[in-house]
Amino acid sequence: MSKPLRTALILLPLACLSFPAVLAQQAESDDATEPSSTAREIEAITVIAEQTFFTLRVQIEEAEEEAFALFNELNSSDEYDMTCTVEVYTGSHLPQRDCMAAFLRDAISQNVQDYVQGIDVQLTRDQVESTVYEKAGELEAEMTRLILTNESLYQAMVKLTRLVGALETKKRR
Repeated sequence: MSKPLRTALILLPLACLSFPAVLAQQAESDDATEPSSTAREIEAITVIAEQTFFTLRVQIEEAEEEAFALFNELNSSDEYDMTCTVEVYTGSHLPQRDCMAAFLRDAISQNVQDYVQGIDVQLTRDQVESTVYEKAGELEAEMTRLILTNESLYQAMVKLTRLVGALETKKRR
């Protein structure tokens, strides 16, 4: 007896034994594929992928705009209003996004005007910030108070903080 024939004779009884099980399984799957009123369609599939630096930065800018717009609307003084600008600093060709309160922007502007007029020396941003230290404390207190009392601002700040944290984590990898 040839080897292929012997193999066929061995497999034939096994196939006969498993055939009824295959037919029963196929009948169950046919019942399952029939349209029924209880079957639900997939509404949406969410794919979560690792975010790129670019998408994180864009989301941070959007979150800053949202949070600061809400803060500016709620705060008690226009000098606490936060604005963000894109600037290219001396010695660099790379634009940088910079967010600061109106009182700090005014203090920097006043220092530059005084320097140009010969009234004062030009200070660095850190030095100007130290001159308005009390106002910075007041701004922090105002922001904390509003975050604790306004749910929308709280949520916007949480979103911003999470995005900045994700960006910092990604930078460390």
